[in-house]
Amino acid sequence: VSFARCVGRVGRVGRAEYHKRLAAPRSGWADLGGFRCLSVPASTSQIASKVYFGPFGAGGSVLGAVERGWEPVREAFEDNFALNLELGAQLAIYKGEELMVDLAGYSPAQPGYTAETLQCVFSCGKNVEAIAVAMLVSRGAVSYNDLVCKHWPEFAQNGKESITVADVMRHEGGVPFLLDPAAMDDKSKDIILSQAHLDDVDLLEAALAAAPCVHDCVGHRRT
Repeated sequence: VSFARCVGRVGRVGRAEYHKRLAAPRSGWADLGGFRCLSVPASTSQIASKVYFGPFGAGGSVLGAVERGWEPVREAFEDNFALNLELGAQLAIYKGEELMVDLAGYSPAQPGYTAETLQCVFSCGKNVEAIAVAMLVSRGAVSYNDLVCKHWPEFAQNGKESITVADVMRHEGGVPFLLDPAAMDDKSKDIILSQAHLDDVDLLEAALAAAPCVHDCVGHRRT
């Protein structure tokens, strides 16, 4: 959902160049280095609050663009800010491989939020993960009953040897957070994932593989 990306690859063109080209008069789809992107220039809307109370910020700013015919989507996105239902939000919608909606917004209560903010999506990732694993199962590459360590041998340590793919998919893998295997009762030594883990897949995998099983997911499943 990163703002100002087209087909997930506009980053190769560069965000500044992307908006520079979008601002130029054009008709039809813009061609950015071979990638087809929104033909409508980006704009910013200042949203006034419509209500006195709400769970989050009051009003806000919305920037970005929608293709012609998709204006109601922007109106609905802006309305969330008018109803004090948003702090910071990003929205990208594709029709096939064509980007139709590319928006980001922030409320006064979230002044540091931008289109570049790494958005925590919580359970929204479950849909993509479930589909990806189901595709692997349908292709015979993995079974839900497989032990995780069958496909990831390094995972079989600190009590995780019996965890199956199905356990992980049901959120019963027993690793809700990462503890220090040598000091499981010392919260000050809990492993906190950082930007370094996101930038280095090997570092992230090593942290997950070494993490101990926090509770007996296998025993829970059998009961």
